[in-house]
Amino acid sequence: MKPPPRVQAAILLTVPLGRSNSKPLSVGEWARFAAWLDHHEIEPSRLVTEDARSLVSGWTDREVSRERIVELLGRGGAAWAAWESWSRAGIWVVSRFDADYPDRLKRRLKFHSPPVLFGIGDRKLLDQGGVAVVGPRDTGDEDLKYSSDFGAAVAGSGMTV
Repeated sequence: MKPPPRVQAAILLTVPLGRSNSKPLSVGEWARFAAWLDHHEIEPSRLVTEDARSLVSGWTDREVSRERIVELLGRGGAAWAAWESWSRAGIWVVSRFDADYPDRLKRRLKFHSPPVLFGIGDRKLLDQGGVAVVGPRDTGDEDLKYSSDFGAAVAGSGMTV
């Protein structure tokens, strides 16, 4: 099952999906584009249900071209393969458009909140606060042990990791 069109647009525009000539939008680039969509009263779902090229014909930005946006939106096949893979692995995806996206992020960061979050576990815990431990995929044993110990200490204090 595919995500709703608004979520599809956020994933297509901001999530790395295999090989592509265009780099996904950064949070800052997404913020500018989302603000432009909002200002022009263009619902993000329309980007995947209508002709994206004509919808973004008025978009101008020094860093993000219309062509880049259209190319990113054209990665549907890769996105749905990834979506199925994430679902099978128990990974949930929540976009800024979902009701259970953390309100705290929206309030504090506004348009600069990450457009898509990934996780495993209870999504309902997202808005309760906590600590995230992130880092590169290729890391040394010492860093992995530190992260594991840190996560255990935080969880032991009753906070969400």
